[in-house]
Amino acid sequence: MSQRSVYTGIATWLALCAAATAQAPKPKFAVLARIGDSYAGLVQGLNGQLYSTTAGGNGAPGQVFETTGGQPTKVDALSGSSETGLLLARDGNFYGTTLKGGGTWAVGSSV
Repeated sequence: MSQRSVYTGIATWLALCAAATAQAPKPKFAVLARIGDSYAGLVQGLNGQLYSTTAGGNGAPGQVFETTGGQPTKVDALSGSSETGLLLARDGNFYGTTLKGGGTWAVGSSV
């Protein structure tokens, strides 16, 4: 394969990407739920629900919550404050960590 054909292929690919991007609709964002202090992103469970954690504060522990929109539902209280996200493992459980001696924890989801 010649160097020219490689450059032509790359240029064609870039042009196609630019055209696809130019035609893509702009995303619209909406508030799904309002929660306490959360520094973590959302992770989708096997059941389609969205899960995350709140940080807690003022001596209160963080919480794990789930939502698909509307009011979030408390799933579990943590033993400390959480400023990290959840990891959905192959076994169907969520894993995460807490600050200041809270340790590593798992939330059995089986979802």
